[in-house]
Amino acid sequence: MNFIINFIKSTYVEIENVPQPYGVFHLTFIFLSLLIMVTICYLSRKSSDKTFRIVMFCTGLFLILSEIYKQLYYYYAAGGEGYDWYIFPFQLCSVPMYLSVIVGCMKKNKIRDSICGYLASIGFLGGIMAYVEPSGILNGQYFTLIHSCVWHALLIFIALYILFTNNACKNLGDYKYALIIFGGVVLAATALNLIFRDKPNFNMLYISPFHNSPLAVFSSFDTFFEGILGQYPGRIVSILIYIFAVASGGFIIYAADCFVNKKLRSGIPARIKKA
Repeated sequence: MNFIINFIKSTYVEIENVPQPYGVFHLTFIFLSLLIMVTICYLSRKSSDKTFRIVMFCTGLFLILSEIYKQLYYYYAAGGEGYDWYIFPFQLCSVPMYLSVIVGCMKKNKIRDSICGYLASIGFLGGIMAYVEPSGILNGQYFTLIHSCVWHALLIFIALYILFTNNACKNLGDYKYALIIFGGVVLAATALNLIFRDKPNFNMLYISPFHNSPLAVFSSFDTFFEGILGQYPGRIVSILIYIFAVASGGFIIYAADCFVNKKLRSGIPARIKKA
């Protein structure tokens, strides 16, 4: 056990020049990861259902194992005294690791389709927003930098793989089933926030009524509505706006996915090849 702890501590290395938002590292990583992921997903578009389940399960399992290491890393190497409840793994970007494993264990049915719809839309949103507003992933430690960048890239990969293999986003009206999954995630996060309300910085999905959101824009909403309505009513209004924004962003992505899916199934790649 001491060997494991010492190894984890040895991986704590600070970065002298922290990558800057939209700098060389940030933009290069986005371009290369998207290029690689789109290429892999396109070439895998005719995967069998068995292969699809294996890929989903293995990707989710990798995320879980890397998350376990991250938890140990923060506890033994990067953290202070005790457990940092802020990193408890049930955020918008954490949920896909659980759902991917579940999808990998399920044969095709309506529930699996609904989960896949969630992963292809709201799951994708969680991944892509980390690159749009990268303050949470461009940090000063090599492990957390690599972990965060790869993690969110894999969320995008999961969404693209589901889309290219035609396992979701076939009809725009089916987004309501993805919303049901999202509703379940919100309820689970709310229950956790209430149960662990006394834990410092415990704010799953950033919808705890007891802690303000650290997210850009929404932190300003917290301050604004709390100033008008008071702490808890103002925070609840801000939470509702956040949930609506995530659901709306997911809908836009789902609609785009449906359009891409339709084009993929219409034989456009074949026409391009002939040309």
